[in-house]
Amino acid sequence: MPNWGRLIPFHIGRFGLKLDNIAMANVAWCGTKGDHYPSWMLSNCFEKHTRRLLVLLEPNLVLLAGTPAHKYGPEVQRLLPKAKVEQVLHFAHRKGPAAEEDDVTRVRAAIKDLTGVT
Repeated sequence: MPNWGRLIPFHIGRFGLKLDNIAMANVAWCGTKGDHYPSWMLSNCFEKHTRRLLVLLEPNLVLLAGTPAHKYGPEVQRLLPKAKVEQVLHFAHRKGPAAEEDDVTRVRAAIKDLTGVT
């Protein structure tokens, strides 16, 4: 994880999460040559890996980062009916600081609702 670049400070630091209290998974477990992620490959990886991990861990909060991951929201909610599922920006988004601040505010509120901790 220390080699994950901006991912850790963006999702952990900005959202106020503690690394020891979370699990992180990438829907794109099955990378392709050239680091391409066609939708068929993401769906295959979700079915083979991510689905089982979510069911096993039973998280109470799932952050789906980036547009390709957002499409899994309904399926994640079906698998984890008690979990809060939030769509968030990818750490490499290009929507600007205002959109990022909106995401941070929304996710921090969701975390506070779940834990009572700010």
